[in-house]
Amino acid sequence: MTYLLNSSIVRWLILLSMSLLLMTCKREEPLPLSTQSGQNTFGCLIDGKSYIPDGGRGFMPAKPVNGGFLVIYNPVRLGVYIRTYAKDKQRIELYLNDYRLGQHLLNSSTRIMPASLDPGDYGLYESSGGDAYVTSSKYTGLVTITEADTVSGIVAGSFSFKAANANGQTVIISQGRFDVN
Repeated sequence: MTYLLNSSIVRWLILLSMSLLLMTCKREEPLPLSTQSGQNTFGCLIDGKSYIPDGGRGFMPAKPVNGGFLVIYNPVRLGVYIRTYAKDKQRIELYLNDYRLGQHLLNSSTRIMPASLDPGDYGLYESSGGDAYVTSSKYTGLVTITEADTVSGIVAGSFSFKAANANGQTVIISQGRFDVN
């Protein structure tokens, strides 16, 4: 009888523990689907963890995804600038001097916007603590534009990059996708 009582209690405790464990586990939010219809979506993995911008904070918070096509001067051309915002202060930027379909390398050391009005192509990740990680000639990446409709304003594609902060610490951004209008 004592054995049956103990085994029932043990089973109940195991079941309770498993239930509590499942309730406390933080579920990773799935990345948005790769689309090309101007849905203003953006997502990637930052060192293997999901990043989906949810907007800025404050009185008039920034939208989660901003940008798209950008007119660049000297010489006049059309590029791409996308900036995202999250409530925990993380953000990602992608800047390209060209909007055409295909692959664009993030492989030059450059000053970023707004410090430079004509930067080279770059990817940037800013942590919630304010550390900026930027691509360079040493830490590179790739943006692939799969849709660039200048009439409707839609630009979509995928990206990945490795970037470093001023102290040489690195971050890996992978499985990135965007669909901006």
